[in-house]
Amino acid sequence: DNTAEMAWMGNGRFNWINNWCPWVISNILNVCAFIVEDQAERCRVVEIALEGLDKFTNIYAEDAACDEGPAYWGSACGALYNACLVLYDMSGGRINAFRDPLMVKMGEFFPKTYISNGRFLNFSDAASKIGVSSAWGYDWGKLAGSSLMQDFWEFAFSARGKMPALEYSFPYRTFRALGAEEIPQGGDFKPSKKDYFPSLDLSICRDSEDCDKGLYLSLKGHHNSASHNHLDVGNFVIFCDGDPIFIDAGVGTYTARTFNSERYTIWSMRSEYHNVPTINGIDQRPGRVYAAKDAQFDEETGKLTLDLTCAYHADAAIESYIRSAVIEDGKAIVCDELTSKKDGKVTFNLLCNTEPEIVGEGCFKIHCKTVNYDPSLTLEIDSPDCSWVEAQKIPASWNCDKLYRIRLTATLEANKKQTYVLEVCK
Repeated sequence: DNTAEMAWMGNGRFNWINNWCPWVISNILNVCAFIVEDQAERCRVVEIALEGLDKFTNIYAEDAACDEGPAYWGSACGALYNACLVLYDMSGGRINAFRDPLMVKMGEFFPKTYISNGRFLNFSDAASKIGVSSAWGYDWGKLAGSSLMQDFWEFAFSARGKMPALEYSFPYRTFRALGAEEIPQGGDFKPSKKDYFPSLDLSICRDSEDCDKGLYLSLKGHHNSASHNHLDVGNFVIFCDGDPIFIDAGVGTYTARTFNSERYTIWSMRSEYHNVPTINGIDQRPGRVYAAKDAQFDEETGKLTLDLTCAYHADAAIESYIRSAVIEDGKAIVCDELTSKKDGKVTFNLLCNTEPEIVGEGCFKIHCKTVNYDPSLTLEIDSPDCSWVEAQKIPASWNCDKLYRIRLTATLEANKKQTYVLEVCK
């Protein structure tokens, strides 16, 4: 009953909460439900569990976005679901959190991040190619009254969705699902063309309700001290007709280095291997102070505009840096407006899973899709080193032998606003 030193409850010498909180509570409730017979003891366990779950939900903003990325959704929001399911059954349905507006939004975040071909929008320590949670995702949709969740899980397990089932270590919902009905096949899942999550400065836009057709564009701001953080403030992802054009590499194998002081020596965690620039030789650094600000989202067009001036250390000598992203006129357009305090250089880093085909000055193709850029920029292509154990599995997750990094470099003149536009055409 002594929770004072339980770090996963936000106590002791720690003052933070992440997915460990609902994960541990969920499994404690499993044991309580099956083993503990004393009613007073059961009530005390539930009381402590509710306290911890309140702390976890309190870290979520009104939009319910998971800052650990969709791949961690199943062990964060999914762990919360499991805990609430045990509480629901232990109380005969009297403890029912599933229709709480925040719980509904937490459940719907995962399908809203679906892109196409079994891939999800990935950021932080999240891979793009992940399986979907098994039947409990559909059951959560029914309990929450969410047609979006039900339609998505029907789609996910249909022949068209072709997404493998993925289960986490939550035995209670596995036991409970043994007698459950099979999920209906072929749900009428139509993704939203525009979604915005203010808590992460995260926009998601597409120009078709068919997941495998048209352009998909996402831009994320936030800060460089998120849970499972990568140095990626201002990163964007673009797909076209289901093919990845510019990607977030994701995460490979966890090692001790992944979670110690050497974390940001791993290239997949660093900003120069995300779709953000190196400015006057300076890349992004870890810390909450390195953040986007003044996010402006246009609900009609889906355009997101971010001020990224503070995403870089003062050594970058940035007077002003504004990035915007929008889909219009059959193009995904990323625009950078940059003013430097000194003469210098900017290098725009772009990551892709296939070698670009150089078409001509200011133009190359990726997966047969045309990419236009300012022809005054100098183009170089290299590949990240995937010999590190932390990165060895990353190329395979993108169905390739190696990734490619495009580097577009321009000269900066002091105190002069310079604009660079990148276009991906259908």
